[in-house]
Amino acid sequence: NDSYLYRAKCCNKNEYVTGYLYNSAGKYEISCYNENLNTERFTYTVIPESVGRCTGMRDMHGDLIFQNQIIKACKHNETPYTNSVTFHDRCFWFGSRNWIEFLSIFRNIEIVGDKAENMLSKE
Repeated sequence: NDSYLYRAKCCNKNEYVTGYLYNSAGKYEISCYNENLNTERFTYTVIPESVGRCTGMRDMHGDLIFQNQIIKACKHNETPYTNSVTFHDRCFWFGSRNWIEFLSIFRNIEIVGDKAENMLSKE
């Protein structure tokens, strides 16, 4: 089930990993399968501010959508709207619309950026 996945930026390399989130001794870690090493459980220490929870939905290109990602979507195939995906009150949000309302109104959903990446690059 994709909704249990998390995505975050690794502390020691400039890339994102997707897997299961753990808090180990105050450090955030994501554990996942590593195809290159053929390892069942490979763990990466990640930057806490970059952690994003999976919505369980995919964009128009088939990519999973995560909290903190910036997405562009069209309301009834008209004007495109761009906003970041947030999670509060036990629900995902796109701007002021909860996720259920957003999915019923918007089409052509596409990931165009990452809010956490923008914040981290300013530091």
